[in-house]
Amino acid sequence: MVAVRQLRQAGLLLLFSILFHSTYAQQETEIKMGSIGEFTSTYSTAGKKNTVSSIQIGEKAYTLKINFDSNAPNKYRVVGEILEGNKSGTFFYAGTNAKLEGHIIFYDAREAYKIYSSEIGEVFIKKANIRDFMCIDAPYVEPTPEELAAAAIKYKGSPVSAVQPKYSSNPGARGVIYLDFDGESIGSGGQFANGQAWNAQSLGISDAQIKEIWTLIAEDYRPFNINVTTDRAVYDAANRYRRIMCVWTSTQPAGSGGGGTCFYNAFNDGDNNTPALAFLTGQKSGAEVGSHECGHSFNLRHDGGGGDG
Repeated sequence: MVAVRQLRQAGLLLLFSILFHSTYAQQETEIKMGSIGEFTSTYSTAGKKNTVSSIQIGEKAYTLKINFDSNAPNKYRVVGEILEGNKSGTFFYAGTNAKLEGHIIFYDAREAYKIYSSEIGEVFIKKANIRDFMCIDAPYVEPTPEELAAAAIKYKGSPVSAVQPKYSSNPGARGVIYLDFDGESIGSGGQFANGQAWNAQSLGISDAQIKEIWTLIAEDYRPFNINVTTDRAVYDAANRYRRIMCVWTSTQPAGSGGGGTCFYNAFNDGDNNTPALAFLTGQKSGAEVGSHECGHSFNLRHDGGGGDG
């Protein structure tokens, strides 16, 4: 009986030790940054002439340059560039006086931090996985030389129009996926290019290829209340919180390796300037990457929650 009691006590001590160290480790990696009011006042351009400051994360100090600030009362959206020696990354947060969310991403190092607020309005920064925020380095199969040669023959003579052909799979649907093949001027405030405006150059995809890529993606989203369209006017008229633009481009922003990239939940973000990006031109590969990245905009993750992307 004594042995059983001692064993039980030892088990309780072990359990307490595990719980204590687990809680301590969690607290150790969670860095308090002050209240929402303090954080937004410090890391914004409101009332300041200088957009360059510094941010302390644990024992490290980083240079922070804010490139975009919505300057809207109780509706924050701040994007900038964060520097540490030769290492640079993106600083982003958005929210209200009640809740903030954001991240710091060092693309080259594949490192990230999560910015978030508690129920009582305290802001924290915590180490995170870069794949918690975006699809990155997702493996895609490039077309083989034989496939490229066959495509060159198939699409020979197909024009590349200055204005892309217009198709819509489900007119009047609540959600819109706009497929952009003719290049795009991306405005400021997006999560790519550290919040600065940038140009996404066209891949020069022919009209015939555009129709085939649109057809395949439209089929993927056919079961849903989604209009897959190549008509910019349809996208512009859609609810900004129920739409996503996917741009096929040769311009790859920092950290956007693989066949394409997209930030999770971009469909509901209300931001016009964080599109999904696709870098492949083949009929099958171009459609697969576009459909895949648009899926991430709905906050869909890869099977198993891990792996690349």
